[in-house]
Amino acid sequence: MKKLMVVQTGDYAKAYERLANGGPETFHAQRYSVQYVQGLTDTFDAVLNVSCIGEKPSIEELAPGLFDTGVDLYRKKNGPVMLKNLVQSWRPTHLLLRTPNAPILEYALQKGITVIPVFADSFEGASLRGRFQNRKLAKLLNGRQIRFVGNHNLPASRSLQRIGVSPEKIVPWEWPQDLNPKDYQVKLRGNGPFQCLYVGRLTESKGAGDLIDVVLEARRKGLNIELDAYGTGALHEDLKARVDDAAEAASVRLHGLHPRETVIAALEKADCVIIPSRPSYSDGMPRTVYEALATRTPVLMSEHPVFRDALAGYESVAFFDTASPSDFADKITQLSEDVPGYQARSEATAAAWQALMLGMVWGEMMDALFREDPAATDKLAAHTLATFR
Repeated sequence: MKKLMVVQTGDYAKAYERLANGGPETFHAQRYSVQYVQGLTDTFDAVLNVSCIGEKPSIEELAPGLFDTGVDLYRKKNGPVMLKNLVQSWRPTHLLLRTPNAPILEYALQKGITVIPVFADSFEGASLRGRFQNRKLAKLLNGRQIRFVGNHNLPASRSLQRIGVSPEKIVPWEWPQDLNPKDYQVKLRGNGPFQCLYVGRLTESKGAGDLIDVVLEARRKGLNIELDAYGTGALHEDLKARVDDAAEAASVRLHGLHPRETVIAALEKADCVIIPSRPSYSDGMPRTVYEALATRTPVLMSEHPVFRDALAGYESVAFFDTASPSDFADKITQLSEDVPGYQARSEATAAAWQALMLGMVWGEMMDALFREDPAATDKLAAHTLATFR
């Protein structure tokens, strides 16, 4: 009996049920990835999705052959033990590992489980403990039991190589794109407030704690600026309290979670998208960057290594000193006041967007990873990091 366990950070059941009931996507390619995993029930007798960001009391059947549960892998000390116990009791033949967790990877390999690692993570700025885990992870991924390792986008894949994983194993991948700069007009800088947009989790590692400081600093420097933020997270209540307390922060609007179509409409209206992530943030390239460039919206980013690796030198993207609200505000002011330069930056988004496109789409890569024949191996080998220059 072939059984697949999928370990990931997202809550599959929540997304599955919302989409099945006609609800909207909350981020790009959500329906695509949810439906792909459901389709794996044609290949496996049972597919169990395990969310590792929250414990669930039991295993729930979502559809014939499709199951869901949850283990609090990272916030509870016994999280790894709970997940190992689940592996032991459910006895999968295959593990699709979508979070780079060395202990779980090692345990699964010891049990003779076929492991397919597919990440969307960068491996920069780790703590001492994180660097130790990365070395262990690299050693496991370089073992003979792992043939290929997927990772989202070229810069994040290079960071995986930097921790020691062989480039001949790493397959950079991309989500299919439904937005394209050719479908959007070049933006012009108007006379009204400079409209900035933030989309993502409201956490310190994402740099969300700087949002209000940046707006206040820019307004002190004379810039008429407004900020719309879409997303929730640990800092949401603190940021909301600051907005409520500061008269100057009335130009900051915290919208919470909204359907993707609402976020795309906000992108179309925005003058600038801001990405203030700290170097310690382990995500690959945020999907918002793709959507911003596709809608002809210039991007202002922190000096995150993955961001610089991918987009340094492109006119539509500017960088600011990480965790420096003053430099952040200066860069926003420069972008706002350079009217001819703003139009040129908007026009140049197409080149930056194209630079992020890779040949191997997620579903195409997954199809090849699940096949065990020479043609699939040759296809993946032709798209490894070793083939990129």
